[in-house]
Amino acid sequence: MAKGFGKGFGKGGAGRAPNKNMDKLGKMDADRKVWVGGLDKDKDASWKKLDAHFKELDCKPSLVEIMKKGTACLGFKTADEASSAIAVVNGSDFDGNTIEVDVWTQKEKKERTGDDKPKKHVAKTSLKKSGPKTISKVGEKAKAVDHDLKVWVGDLDPKTTWKELKQHFVDNGCEVDLCDIMKPGRACVTFKTSDEATSAITSVNSTELAGKTINVDVWTKPERKEKKAKEEE
Repeated sequence: MAKGFGKGFGKGGAGRAPNKNMDKLGKMDADRKVWVGGLDKDKDASWKKLDAHFKELDCKPSLVEIMKKGTACLGFKTADEASSAIAVVNGSDFDGNTIEVDVWTQKEKKERTGDDKPKKHVAKTSLKKSGPKTISKVGEKAKAVDHDLKVWVGDLDPKTTWKELKQHFVDNGCEVDLCDIMKPGRACVTFKTSDEATSAITSVNSTELAGKTINVDVWTKPERKEKKAKEEE
């Protein structure tokens, strides 16, 4: 069972059935759960307020559990919903704090490296270094798209969500197929045709989004720049 379902269970969640919910989250697949950090440690966070915050951003968790040290675990009905929640809610403002939303397995392993790491029933694999960051379902789909059907976007505000970026393209007359925030400040946007991708570069490049002048370019060119930069490192 994932760490964090101990003393702090049900913090701010009066009226719930702790054992029942704890069992449900413990048995839920990791790709259907997300880790939330950055909650206010000095006061009790309400699971109801956190649940409402996700729902306001069109993300509907099926279970919400406030843990200790300003963290929480949220469960979703599908892995796609969990991936979408990470892309949309990460970096948003909740109760005066900028919260972090990430894949459950990564954060679980990070938490288990502390002094309060459980001494019993810890699988050997949990002591190994975590592998490459999990790619979202949207990211996997975008990766499979032909280069001439997608564009590279850079110089974004790190807090920009995929929904905000997609809407920005739509507002500039571009019909987007997929939009994936690869890492803070960079994204991949795909289109149905190469003509639409070319038009998007012309229409959206050097426009302003969230106070930043963004860069939109052909996919292969920035990809080569990034590859060259990594090789030089």
